[in-house]
Amino acid sequence: MADSFELRVNTAPVRIALGGFARRITSPMVGRVIGVHMLASVAQTFRDEGSPAGSWPPLSPATLARARGAKKKLIASGLLRNSVTFEVVPEGDLTRVRVGSNVAYARVHQEGFSGNVTVPAHQVRARAHRAKARDVFGKVDAGGGKLRRRKLVSGVGFAQAFTRGPFSMRMNIPARPFIVFRPEDPERIVAAVQGVLDEAAQAEGLK
Repeated sequence: MADSFELRVNTAPVRIALGGFARRITSPMVGRVIGVHMLASVAQTFRDEGSPAGSWPPLSPATLARARGAKKKLIASGLLRNSVTFEVVPEGDLTRVRVGSNVAYARVHQEGFSGNVTVPAHQVRARAHRAKARDVFGKVDAGGGKLRRRKLVSGVGFAQAFTRGPFSMRMNIPARPFIVFRPEDPERIVAAVQGVLDEAAQAEGLK
């Protein structure tokens, strides 16, 4: 009979390490890594005014007049840019990362719009300006029983508010997509996820 030998391998440490690795690396966690990257990607698209850079259509003269000096497109107040968020949604064996905005006009800028809209009745406050009224004069006691004519009230600035009724207007807003998959996103997402995997493997002694 040929010589034989028995080899015993203790796989418990490996199983423990793999279990720890699996607990560290979950689909929702990887989804959050991707979501954070996509928020940075959207912010870059706002800074570049499109992807490719500068691809958003120019603003109309009327919009520029209302922008009061704002030079960048779609960030007059920053509300739209700061409203973009993400959510991680498990769907069976898949995990989806959804990126979007809850601002009412986000879809209009993302996809564009051309058509008639009805503006409801609303309050309008006129800009303050100097009144074109005469100064008010009167006689005041100057002492010693004498009266002297003196200006009592000067013309003052005022603002007038009024209600404007509903009206219809034509709007033509070109698409300026800000939630896009930029050319560099796939490589950067893979690198970000790989970095998280490497950290988890090192923490569990697998690398």
